[in-house]
Amino acid sequence: MNARIRRFKRILSTKEQWRDEERKRLAEERKAEDDIACSLERLDVERKDALRDFSEESGRVCTCMDLWLRRQVVDTVDKNISERTTQLSSVRKQIACTEVRLTERHQEVRIMETFIGNLVNDGKLKREKSEQEELDDFAGIRYKGQSMEDDE
Repeated sequence: MNARIRRFKRILSTKEQWRDEERKRLAEERKAEDDIACSLERLDVERKDALRDFSEESGRVCTCMDLWLRRQVVDTVDKNISERTTQLSSVRKQIACTEVRLTERHQEVRIMETFIGNLVNDGKLKREKSEQEELDDFAGIRYKGQSMEDDE
């Protein structure tokens, strides 16, 4: 029984390690999500600055090349924002999948903990029952020994 409990405790330990790895992966993904969100905020500020520069340039006398270059800056920033938004949605999907896996790992660990707890309790009950039977045997032997002495 003890060997069986030790074996299941090793399995539990492995499942706990898997759960901890999922937790670390989730933390890394959330950090990546925060980094991307911060970069999106910076890009938004950069886009507003580029649009402001472009609108200020249109009021002055400038060449078509200047306007085109200013517009290219705005387009580049828009492209970067689009890429970052795509990355953000991808990371959020990964986070959702990781959360599902983490929930499954946590359930597996809880199941194993419950199972091991039941094994320990069963082992304890069997030991107590065995001890009680031994005590009953000793009491019966002693009682029989006393009743034989009384008969003589």
